[in-house]
Amino acid sequence: MAGDLSVTPEAIDRIAYLAASSVEGISEIRMPKVGQRLVGLLRRRGKDEDEAETVCVELSIVLDHGTDVLDVSRRVRRTVADALLLMARQPVERVDLKLVGISPPL
Repeated sequence: MAGDLSVTPEAIDRIAYLAASSVEGISEIRMPKVGQRLVGLLRRRGKDEDEAETVCVELSIVLDHGTDVLDVSRRVRRTVADALLLMARQPVERVDLKLVGISPPL
């Protein structure tokens, strides 16, 4: 059966948020203020209409105390990119992370 399917920016935001939240070492993902998006504008990789669009994701994260920042950031980027490709068929151009805090030790 034929038909179109579009994935809204809100759905992409939610997939990115849930994927990043699942990574060990992440204490919190700070959602953007109202009117701002986690996901940047879809960008064409080329002029050909058949080429896939890519997304850019920006996340503000709070890490668990004592975690390795570089290790967690690599895992977040990979997890978010994999989830968006699997669930929304959206190739990811980049995942930008902003470290905005460290949770206090328990």
